[in-house]
Amino acid sequence: MERWKVPGQLGPWILAASLAFSCLGLVFQLERHPGFVDFDAATIGIFVNDLTIHGRFDHAFAGSSVLLDAYRLRWAAFALPLTFPLSVAQRLTRTTPDEMSLFLRIAAVLLGALGSLCAALALGRRQEEPGVRVAFVLGLTVAFPAFLLYVRTGFPNILLPYFLFWLAVYLTVLYAETQKPLFLYVLSFVLAWGALNLYPP
Repeated sequence: MERWKVPGQLGPWILAASLAFSCLGLVFQLERHPGFVDFDAATIGIFVNDLTIHGRFDHAFAGSSVLLDAYRLRWAAFALPLTFPLSVAQRLTRTTPDEMSLFLRIAAVLLGALGSLCAALALGRRQEEPGVRVAFVLGLTVAFPAFLLYVRTGFPNILLPYFLFWLAVYLTVLYAETQKPLFLYVLSFVLAWGALNLYPP
């Protein structure tokens, strides 16, 4: 098996090339895919706009007797752990309702990137070549088919729990290494936020 071993100087370059090739999936022929993966993501945009413009999570569907609207109204309340932070970000970036599709895509990319980074930092913490290990895990998560689907179609509904899950793992690793209570306090907040989400990690 020794003959199959990659020289130490060549390994990082092969990894970098593989990572770059994997990342092509995030942008290759993007215009051929729909703006949203399903109805849920479009509705999330309505909820965020309601919070930002009207200051109410139930503005669009309040008072409607339609059964589907009653469902959406309840869902708007359950979706607040996702829509409230997005509304704050929408206000800070001064994003208009017409730009919501792009806004959700950018939010999905950022949440996905942060989640993958937390996974890489948590799983790649070894004294031997930590940079290569972190890059490997990062590339592996970016190339995962489901991850590509949710990022490319602007679906932060799944990617927020994904980020919170890997952040919780990373905080657990940090606490195990340092024994600092601060990491446990932050972890308790992250776990509570994750438990409130509609979609499990």
